[in-house]
Amino acid sequence: MGLIPHVRGLSDRITTPRAAGSRRQFFGAGAAALLARVAAKTGSAGAQEEEPVSQLDPYAVGPASPRPVIVQIDNDPRARPSSNLGAARIVYEYTAEGGVTRFSAIYMEDQVDVGTIGPVRSGRLATIEIAQQYNAILAYHGGATGIQERIWDSWIDFISFELVENYPFFTRVPGRAAPYNSYTDLPRIRAAARQKGIPLLGRGLQSFPVGDYDPPMDGFAPVNRIIVPYQNGFQVHYEYDPATNAYWRSMGGRPHYDDALKGQITTQNVVIQFVPSYLTDIIEDIYGSRSLDYGLLGEGYAWVFRNGIMVEATWHRDDPWHFTALYDANGTNIPLSPGSTWISLVAPDVQVLAWHE
Repeated sequence: MGLIPHVRGLSDRITTPRAAGSRRQFFGAGAAALLARVAAKTGSAGAQEEEPVSQLDPYAVGPASPRPVIVQIDNDPRARPSSNLGAARIVYEYTAEGGVTRFSAIYMEDQVDVGTIGPVRSGRLATIEIAQQYNAILAYHGGATGIQERIWDSWIDFISFELVENYPFFTRVPGRAAPYNSYTDLPRIRAAARQKGIPLLGRGLQSFPVGDYDPPMDGFAPVNRIIVPYQNGFQVHYEYDPATNAYWRSMGGRPHYDDALKGQITTQNVVIQFVPSYLTDIIEDIYGSRSLDYGLLGEGYAWVFRNGIMVEATWHRDDPWHFTALYDANGTNIPLSPGSTWISLVAPDVQVLAWHE
């Protein structure tokens, strides 16, 4: 059974000033074919051949490609079960406030329409930095005043369903009480982005490497059980199944069920990212719970689980618009196994348990 050591010497948070002026956009016809299916789904098949390209990072290079979409999904017990959370390619899980966890579900460029997604809830401070490093389009349902101001000032592109112009792009479903009944889908999010003039393409988009991996001899161990000790009712348990090469996810002592997928959520990769958290003065609810911020810039420890092994790693991110790298003891940026990835953000002193039985 493994316990994470206390992290010392984390880098200070890095603030990089952005250039003054409006958001930068570039145009190019080379990526038009990549949007053909998206255009058909969003009813914009007759749009111009040249698509706008987001380049919020002025130093980003490379070809344009469709941007990921991040949807904020609730994890309040009254919001369960969720729909198509398990269909996301990457999911970040973190404590929002008062011990309740929240999900930032990331749907990638090839996912044109996975079906109904929700319930959609409000943004958090961690959401901003997650959206920045993916140069993603964020879809969420409002937020506390302090959070809203930070999102507006962050340069990220977003669709907030609290705004009247975005009402056509989500649905309040019957049978569930508000605010746990807001649902949307990827075609509607992208249609809302088009209406707002948000580019569906981005340049220099980044993600984790994927492929075969030969871990360092002294830097990994066989592990088939993981417990992430979020507070009671939110505690997470993963169990690795070698027959399917998947980690089966449970939460609060029960299988984590996805209503749209009609089954328990599984993933091919689990990442535990140990990051410092900060209690802010932003009030999130009527009980006076204060919002948490996370130190996602700098470096720290991480555990990477894939193919039934655990690799001790160091995470590193040096700029708000740069992607997080996960390095093993040999300095290799660890490739993940093909499939989905769940990332838990936890404090450095949290005793995550990992063992083999």
